[in-house]
Parts: sequence; structure tokens; C-alpha cells
Amino acid sequence: MKKILIFAGTTEGRICAEKLSSYGISMDVCVATLYGKEMIAPSKYINILEGRLDIADIKELLEKNDYLLIIDATHPYATNVSKNIKEANVKGLPYLRIKRESLNSDYGTYFDNYDEMILKLKDTKGNILLTTGSKELNRFASEEALRSRLYVRVIPGEESLRLLSEAGIEREKIIAIQGPFSVNLNKALMEQYDIKVLVTKESGTAGGFKEKIDAAKEEGVSCFILRRPEADQKEEGISLNEAVETVLKKYGIEKKTKISLIGIGMDGARTLTLEAKQAIEEAGIIYGAGRMVDSVAYLNEKADFNKMYLSEEIAADIKKQLDKDLTKEKEIAILYSGDTGFYSGAAKMRDRLLADEDISKRIDLKTLPGITSLSMMAARCNISYEDIKIISSHGVSNDIWEKNLRSGLKENRSIFLITSGTEDVRKIMDIVSHEDKSYQIYIGKNLSYDDEEIRVLDLEDINENEDILSREGLYSVVIKRVPDIMKDRDNETYQERHEKNTDDLKILGIRDEEFIRDDKTPMTKEEVREIIVSKLRLRDHQLFFDIGSGTGSIAIQAAMVKNIEVYAVEEKKEACLLIEKNIKKFALDNIKVFNDRASGILDSFPRPDAVFIGGSGGELEDILEKLRLKKEDQHDKIRVVISTVTLETEMEIYDLINKYELEDLDIVEVNISKARKLGRYNLMKAENPIKIISFKL
Repeated sequence: MKKILIFAGTTEGRICAEKLSSYGISMDVCVATLYGKEMIAPSKYINILEGRLDIADIKELLEKNDYLLIIDATHPYATNVSKNIKEANVKGLPYLRIKRESLNSDYGTYFDNYDEMILKLKDTKGNILLTTGSKELNRFASEEALRSRLYVRVIPGEESLRLLSEAGIEREKIIAIQGPFSVNLNKALMEQYDIKVLVTKESGTAGGFKEKIDAAKEEGVSCFILRRPEADQKEEGISLNEAVETVLKKYGIEKKTKISLIGIGMDGARTLTLEAKQAIEEAGIIYGAGRMVDSVAYLNEKADFNKMYLSEEIAADIKKQLDKDLTKEKEIAILYSGDTGFYSGAAKMRDRLLADEDISKRIDLKTLPGITSLSMMAARCNISYEDIKIISSHGVSNDIWEKNLRSGLKENRSIFLITSGTEDVRKIMDIVSHEDKSYQIYIGKNLSYDDEEIRVLDLEDINENEDILSREGLYSVVIKRVPDIMKDRDNETYQERHEKNTDDLKILGIRDEEFIRDDKTPMTKEEVREIIVSKLRLRDHQLFFDIGSGTGSIAIQAAMVKNIEVYAVEEKKEACLLIEKNIKKFALDNIKVFNDRASGILDSFPRPDAVFIGGSGGELEDILEKLRLKKEDQHDKIRVVISTVTLETEMEIYDLINKYELEDLDIVEVNISKARKLGRYNLMKAENPIKIISFKL
């Protein structure tokens, strides 16, 4: 079977290649840059040719290969490329030009060329957001009056960044990010950089033209728009779907309607996977319950939205659409809350569609998972759930789910419950309150929504927290035995150990799950934490600084190992509150918490004996210099330990090592793998490698 040749370089080119490859059609795809290559999903049917081609290169390519046809999906402004493809096509192969829909706006000023646009830009004031790419950047950057005002948004490719550097654009004025961009994201960028003028091309729907113009209009930002080249305006073309259909007919392949069963997570606005987001953006018909449809409507203004949720109703409507050939150029998305495999109607929908032979032969069905309420709740409460018992009271008779709950409590299992509302939560509390063991109850209300609320309660606290059950919402509940949370491996609380003041206190080995955590604050993992504390070589009655303390795990581990004084320095207020909670939990009185940047508060501190820097906020050199100045003489050494997972910080540390006179330099790379249970097997899962660098300053 002959291959086809696609000249990509646009969103349409990527989508065209990926759609045709799904039908088993082999192709060569030409892209100009490595970034263009990386954007195309790997497939055994796609051979990517990277690099810019002139007429001679294209002729040679066509002579060496026996192609069925050529698809030109290059950018509408790359008219020279299209011209070269046509001139090189001496064999007269069928040529399909995918042409973007042209969008005009009554907001903004249009220009036929860059020269007249730049001339007019000089008469404006304020910051300029340039979104025309990097190729024409020098036209703007060469003008001294404009360069200092430019903020340039480009795709994060090596070539683009190189051109920006050569043009003298300052790093803080480079916005390297891959689209598509929503109106809200465009507005946020305009507000962030105080943009007064937007410079863009009339790039059509796929280029995000409408979203840029709408954002500028709402923000009161002037728009300078480069009109499409005359050659592109005159050229005939077809749509992406028409191109795909033409190729399939050439191969005698019946085009199937793509249907995606999509788990949109807890809240479609913020918890969609990238794959799900793309499927929704490309869909022409979208089904789902009203709340779900409304939550993703911002992603696709052109789709036909159908607020249905019953599988038989949706299947009947899809069959009607197929019979009328209304899905010829439309993909279908069916939305489900949470995950498609977790108490979801997706399984019933899938069975119904595949059971109907007339429907199944005409569709390509795919399931895209989402985020479950279980995984979301576990993340919010910082608990693992590999051994948790799952119970649903939603749509289940009271006798059944209550029996399952009591059974789980007797098994001393951690339990997760999906509920139908406040009445179920109250019943859960009542059942647990009659047990003769102590429990903590985690209540999650409206997870991931703006009014999300998480409470961690002891049973005796329920009356004081009645407000969380004062109105209906989406409730999830986790029940855990108190000893599983509050006690160490000897089943003795840290408070009890501290009061006894035995040698057992001065040991390592605090497990990660024993710290109170949240989903925003980083924490040094158990094995790495023990190495770091060992490298600090602490002695009794020393003063130790933990800079960038996070959850306070290093500060607490160190404070328990030695009779020392600890200063925990953390910039984020919510992290400081978390440190205070952990200090209280571990019953420590030798840690002081400082909510400030290290560079701003170190001058007021006394000289430390040892310092751990887990986060420097980009001020590592300043911190080390302030520590160096605290030494009384050259023999007065301060022990410093630094950890890093990023290459940038690592290179900065190496530069500082060469700058300062250091003693006892020790560099260790730690690679840790931990066993994870999979069925009856234990599989090793690698953590991120960490560099631990210690020395005397």
C-alpha cells in the first residue's frame, strides 16, 4: 500500500497525521523543527522527517518515494512553502491543501505587512504582547523604540528560544508556552504583563485568533492584526475532515465516527486530563448531564451540546445521528463525572453501543479515564489507598451499605465511602460512634470545586463541626483507626515517648505518613531525610537552621535526634501552619518557626552550627554569603547540607563551590526505589534521584 506525504507545521497537520494513522495508513510527515516532531504522537505508521526543505529537497523526496498523494497542512502565512511544494510536484500527484477557516474581527486594526504595522506601533505606548512567532521577531526587536516594550509569546522550541536570545529579548519578557490558549489565559497574561497592545496574525480557529481578540476586547487592549497573505486568500482549500475523508476513500476505507467516553474528573474545569481536554475540543457532538456539560462548555463553542445522561437515551440519539449521516465530520464525546471505571455509567454505555451491531460497525469507541473522588480525597488528606475498603451508599439500599461498613470496621480496615448527601454522612457517624475503638473521620465536601471543604474530625468533634453538614453537597468520607494515624510502630504516641525521655527518642525512622501534610507543601521523603540528618552531624546543644522547611520534616527529625535548638524558616504561611501542627503532634518544644524569606531574616539570627537548605527561593548565593559573614574567624566553620532535584540548582551549587573555600566537601546522588503492591506481587518504583551536597563553610 502506497504511503502519503504530509507537510505539517500546524495543529491541523498533527491531527491529520494522527487520525490517518489510527486507520493504519502509513505516511511521511515533514516538520521544520524538533519541537514540531515532538508534538506528534508516536506511531508505527508515522515517519517524521525533520528539517526545512527547499524545492530541490522536496523534488528529491518525491523522486525517491512512490506516494499516493500530498497533503499540504502548512501555516496559512507560509505561502512560499506551499509554492515550493507545488513546483516540486512534477509527477502531478494529487495535492490536498488543508485551509484554515478565515476569521475576521471588527475589533482591532488590520495591516497588509509588517512594515506598516511597525510604523504604527511606534505611535503607541505601553507594553506589547507579540504573538506572531519567532521568525519575524527581528523586524520588531531591531527597533530600539519597540524592543524594550516587547513581551514575546512563542512555542517552547529550541529554535524559537535561540532566535529570541539572538534578538536580545530579556528572559523575563519571554513567554514560552504551548497553546491552545483560552480567553481567560490570554486575559491573565495581559493583566500579568500590563499589556496595552496585542500583535497577532489572522490565524483562524486553530490558531486561537478568536480567543486572543476576545481577551483583548475585554481587557481594553489594542489589537494590531496582520492580514492573511493575498496568495492564501485566493487559494482553494478543504477542511481537515474533508482531507481525512478524501484519503480514506482513496484507500477504500470506511470512515468511522470516533466516540470517546470521557471521565471528566471531579470538576471538568480543573481536573481534566490533557487527552480528555483534546477530545472535548475536537468533538462536534457532546452528551452528558447538565452539570458536566456546563463545566466543559468553555472548551468548545462549536459543538452541539445534548444534556442527556441515560445510556439508552444517548445510544438512541447516536443511532439517529449516524443514520442521518450527521456525524460525517463530527466526533462524539460522552461525559461522566469522576473516572469511567469507578461507579460510572460508562461501562453500561459501552456495552449498549457495542451490543448494537448496526452502531458498533460504524464507530471507533475509546475510553478516556478521569480522576476519581477516591484518589482526590486521598491526595487532599495525604493518605494512601492501596489497601482501602471502598463502599458506596449512593443508589444502594441502607441495609447493604451499612452492613458493608460494619464489616469493614470489624476488619480494622481504612474505609472510603461515596455518599448521597448529608443524611448518609450522619448515618456513618452514628455507626462509627457505637464502635469500641477510636477513629478519625475525614469529610470532603464538593471536592475540587470553589467551595471545596475538608474536615478531619474525631468523633467527639462532630457536634462542633455541624456546619459542614448544614447544606447538601457532594460528600466523600474516609474512616481511619486512630492508632494508624497518631502512633508510631511501637504503638506508643510521640507525646508518651517524649515525656518518658528515653534513649528510644533519639532514633531515626519517622515514617512519612506520620507527618501531617497537605497537597501543596513539599516534604523530604523518609530515606532521604535520614541521610540528610546524618550528613548534618549534629551534636547536643547546637543551633540548627532548616531553610525552606516545607512540612518541617527535617526540623522535626533533627530536633528528635539531638537535644538542639532549631530555627525552621519557611516563606509560605500555610506551610508554617503545617509545621506548627507537626511540632504539636510530635510534642517538641525546641523548634521555632519563622514565616519569612531566609535572605530577609538571616541577618537577625545568631551564628548557627549547622544549616540545611532544602529550598532557597533562587537566593542560594545570598544565603551562603550571609552565613559566611556570621563566622567569627577562618577556623569557625558552619556545617551546610543542600539537597536538589533540579539540574539548574545543581549547576548553581557547583559554581558556588568553586567560589568559596570549602572543607569536607561531600557530594552524594541518592537513587531510591520503593516496593509497591500490585496484586500478590511487590514491584519496585523509582523515586526522583536527589543530589545531597554537604560541606563546611
